[in-house]
Amino acid sequence: MLDFMKTVENRANIMIQTDLDKFFSSNKVEIEKLFEQYNGWKNRLFGQQKEAISDLSVKIQNLTGTAWWVYQGWDLGISFNDGTPYRIGIESSFQEVNNNPIGKFHIYITTWNMKCWVPYESAILEKYPGYFLDKGERVFYHMPVIERIQYNSDEQYFEEILQRLDDYYHFMKDLTSNYAGLS
Repeated sequence: MLDFMKTVENRANIMIQTDLDKFFSSNKVEIEKLFEQYNGWKNRLFGQQKEAISDLSVKIQNLTGTAWWVYQGWDLGISFNDGTPYRIGIESSFQEVNNNPIGKFHIYITTWNMKCWVPYESAILEKYPGYFLDKGERVFYHMPVIERIQYNSDEQYFEEILQRLDDYYHFMKDLTSNYAGLS
């Protein structure tokens, strides 16, 4: 009975795959055009996100007086206690929402491995309780998302982003100073 069920299932999958193959074959030119248009749309959005991150980078560096890095154009961040077992940082990026490339802004307190998270965990969770903690190979503590729709202008939206980045920066700078110079 199990063999019969597997045979029927396999034939159904072959028929579905055959229909899908026929569809792709019959519509390959339109599908390729659609992929080109989709990739063009993604590239335009990514370009706008990169521009916004670049602007934020300059402003947050002026605000904090410290160099922040931009990874691959889309990820704005800073790390503390580099080169020690206590490395931790802040990373942030935009997310497209309803064709707005800067619709949401995400900020994470992050470590690049679990060991680095341990000495800071209780202080971070006490200061910022109740947010999503993603403990995997890396640790990401998801701070509240900032949504463009909540602000009357891009200027107000960016001011809120900068204020939060500055607040998190100063908290993390103070917290990590306890571990500076240790190895």
